[in-house]
Amino acid sequence: MKKRIEFLFYPGMVALGITGPLDVFQAVNEIFSGSGRENEGDEMFFSALMPGPVPTSSGLRLHADNRPEKEVTNSFAEV
Repeated sequence: MKKRIEFLFYPGMVALGITGPLDVFQAVNEIFSGSGRENEGDEMFFSALMPGPVPTSSGLRLHADNRPEKEVTNSFAEV
């Protein structure tokens, strides 16, 4: 069963805090897919308090697709 991974964007965040973990989760998904276990791995979602572009500390803008599904109380929390 796939797990939901939700990345929460906020203005001024460091982009590497998103792109580093995203690359790792994507690599895991590719490993599962290559071994015939497509139903495992992670589904990734990109959220912010308001959908749309969110500026990082470097000025790079990341696009949030939606608002968080649940109230976020801390990072890397299992909800």
